[in-house]
Amino acid sequence: MNISTLPLYGSMPLIERIGHPDLYVQRQTFWNEFLQWTEGIPHLVSKSRAILARKKSGKTAFVQRLFNHLWNLDGEVIPFYFEVSEKRQWLGTLGVRYFETFASHYIAFVTRNPTSIRQRWRLSQIARFLEDHGAPPPPFLLLKEDVAEIQTFFKDQNADLLWEVAYSAPDRYATGFDQRFLVILDEFQFLGDRIYTQKSLEGEPDPSIPGSFHELSESKFAPMLATGSYVGWLLNIIGTHLEGGRLEPFEMPTAMEPEEGLEVVFRLSEHLSKPVTNQTAMQINELCKRDPFFIRCVIGSSQTDRDLTTEAGVNRALQHEIESRSSQLNAIWEEYIRQALDRINQLNAKKILWFLTKNRDRSYTHREIQAALKLDLELDDILNKCNVLYKADLILKGKSEIEFQGLQDGTLELVLNSRFHTQIEDFAINWEESLQDDWQSWKHKYQTTQGRYNALSGKLAEYLLANELRMKPKFKLSEYFEGVNKAHSTANEPITFETVQTGVLLQNHEGVTPKTFEIDVKADAQNDVRTLLVEVKKRQKKVADSVVMSFMEKVRTFAEQNPDRTVIAAIWSWNGFTESALALCRTHQIATASTSNIIQDALGFQNL
Repeated sequence: MNISTLPLYGSMPLIERIGHPDLYVQRQTFWNEFLQWTEGIPHLVSKSRAILARKKSGKTAFVQRLFNHLWNLDGEVIPFYFEVSEKRQWLGTLGVRYFETFASHYIAFVTRNPTSIRQRWRLSQIARFLEDHGAPPPPFLLLKEDVAEIQTFFKDQNADLLWEVAYSAPDRYATGFDQRFLVILDEFQFLGDRIYTQKSLEGEPDPSIPGSFHELSESKFAPMLATGSYVGWLLNIIGTHLEGGRLEPFEMPTAMEPEEGLEVVFRLSEHLSKPVTNQTAMQINELCKRDPFFIRCVIGSSQTDRDLTTEAGVNRALQHEIESRSSQLNAIWEEYIRQALDRINQLNAKKILWFLTKNRDRSYTHREIQAALKLDLELDDILNKCNVLYKADLILKGKSEIEFQGLQDGTLELVLNSRFHTQIEDFAINWEESLQDDWQSWKHKYQTTQGRYNALSGKLAEYLLANELRMKPKFKLSEYFEGVNKAHSTANEPITFETVQTGVLLQNHEGVTPKTFEIDVKADAQNDVRTLLVEVKKRQKKVADSVVMSFMEKVRTFAEQNPDRTVIAAIWSWNGFTESALALCRTHQIATASTSNIIQDALGFQNL
């Protein structure tokens, strides 16, 4: 399947771990919050922050996309991204890697050449670049001095001085040359117990390394953005070494907004060639708790008999991911559960964890937990077990030291139900009935709220339409659009589409400056020369003449570049057309659709 999107690396100087850039779906509210924060950095008003969330929740994807956004802006904020390794390492090695990464990102930003971002330059490469630079600006002169110092300190095994030159670099360059940096430190908590002062890695790791950033975290010239997959651990480090509110914590929600989760389903289905219907896409989204990692586990599974086009097939796929110890979802939670239960591997600890997870809408004191579970334990013992579960990031702390609350992550409840149901009473486990009940409950909620997805974004509407074009073996355009017969003489003959794409980019090279167009949905027929081009408009206002004229230019450009294709053009406007725009569409043989109920009436949700 051909997938049209941005070039893989063209606008992505930092290669994102998510893989193909088009697989990333933004948590828009969270993103807007951090965009506003970065906009304050040039004005010296943005305070250092920390993003907290479990593994595979999207933190790295988020901060890497933020890095690429700032780099592409080419504005006042210079992004620097460094991931702290989980492996044990000498402080001197950490310092060299940290400075190499900083210098590589700095040079790339100044020269607008991403080469040193995609492949971190070594100290020798940085030195060679500075030697060949001719008349270097003052910051490059300082880089040259720092490289020489670090090389000397590394040779002498003077790790403390080497590390000081490295970790202080962003703030020194920012304040010394009136610049602005964003220092992104991914998995910051590993600085607390993975770094050794002895090159032989003998003895114990130095837990004070995070304290290196004690003063730097207050910098307004180079504020920090730290992330952590072990929330309790990172919060303890912040409270111990970066106390006084130096890092403001932000919890990244695991569940996405409904339309964002659906977009994840459709993008993965398209890229992984795992078909879903529009109805089963909603089913996957809701039963996976709108968790993008869980959605990816279900759609991306290597099971050969996985069928995601039926309700029963989706239920079987979810059951496998929840129950199988080899599934990715289980593997992630296994890390967290093992941390706690290896230390307190008792039935009572499991009961506490299950109770708080199942009743996660509120917090409970240790006394309330004792009463609810009828535990024959001392209150101090219950408090100790709760603290161990908290430190393992399986529960949260409430307002006081004796209050605890279950994680707001619905996937943990599913995994615990699977693992502990034979050990604890009241663990109801019948997956087929349980998943079906969840889905029926959601469908009832959908109906009673008159369509939870009626306020879909334009981008998601594109995916819904594109998916319908892929799934229907014989697609009749008149079921979706008006004026089809006038669009082309063969337009209303049923079509089987072979290739369906969203966000297809075109360039018109007429004139001095090339113009770039984007076709929202493009679909090529399987056995003939017909191509459907659809413009999707999700706006408060009706489509006006200017929109129609712009789309006509796109259609003309495509037709000129593809003379062997018969083009059928259509506009789907969520809120209709002005009279003149509709008349313009009819005159120029453009089919139209204008009702928001097209989701329910035409895309397969009328039976929900």
